[in-house]
Amino acid sequence: MPVHTEGAPRAADTNSLSHFELVAAAETGLLARVIEPFARRDLPVIRFHAAICRHDPAEMVVDIAVAATDAEEIGRVAGNLRQIVGVTRVVATAGRG
Repeated sequence: MPVHTEGAPRAADTNSLSHFELVAAAETGLLARVIEPFARRDLPVIRFHAAICRHDPAEMVVDIAVAATDAEEIGRVAGNLRQIVGVTRVVATAGRG
């Protein structure tokens, strides 16, 4: 199945992305709860990757990239992500707009 990349940032454009990395319990419904704060704010997700941890199959790592936005908005989204049941760690990095 071909991957649609039209409009996706090139490698040189990755500085213009804000990133969120989460560690959470690998539970049914987690990914839907994780995407909700972005959808509520109409923040388009550029990249969304989730994988079960090799060293602990009960944990999942989620990496999300969105178009760069201001630091306050990044902080609010990170705060919402930290409130999700099962999320144990959130690291947010603001990109340059």
